[in-house]
Amino acid sequence: MSFHSRRLIVLALLVVSIGLLIPGLFAPVLTIRGVLKPEGIAHVAPELLDKGLGDDSIASLKSMMNPVVIAMLEGTGGDLRKMIVEKLGPQMTSALQKNARDLQVYEQTRSIVGSVRHLYEVRSRTAATLILLFSVVVPFAKAAMEFVALFIGGDSLRRRLF
Repeated sequence: MSFHSRRLIVLALLVVSIGLLIPGLFAPVLTIRGVLKPEGIAHVAPELLDKGLGDDSIASLKSMMNPVVIAMLEGTGGDLRKMIVEKLGPQMTSALQKNARDLQVYEQTRSIVGSVRHLYEVRSRTAATLILLFSVVVPFAKAAMEFVALFIGGDSLRRRLF
């Protein structure tokens, strides 16, 4: 096989590889999922319980409780919200660790460029930069070096570029 025909084959393969790379940059190919594991759900349950017990909820609970119990609780400096969280929190945590399943919070399918843009917007610059570097910059840099190596004169420089 002559040098000219090998050059044409390399050039054709280079064009095909770039042609396959470009749609992946702009077509939705990257899926990012956010999943809460049972341990994570159980870990945040007491905090969610505490934040979910608003003043209206506490007032509703007090209206259903025995007024003597409420007076005794308030007389001793107790806090109904704190007591509920302290009593129910560990039980909820234990039950969730045993019975909960993975909970998918979100799922996004984006292009590589869209994912990089989104990661920069949410201030995940390291992940965005790594994806950009290894999915875009490195492949295009390699293609450019191969293209230059095809048309450069010296054999030793061509071999180093390849």
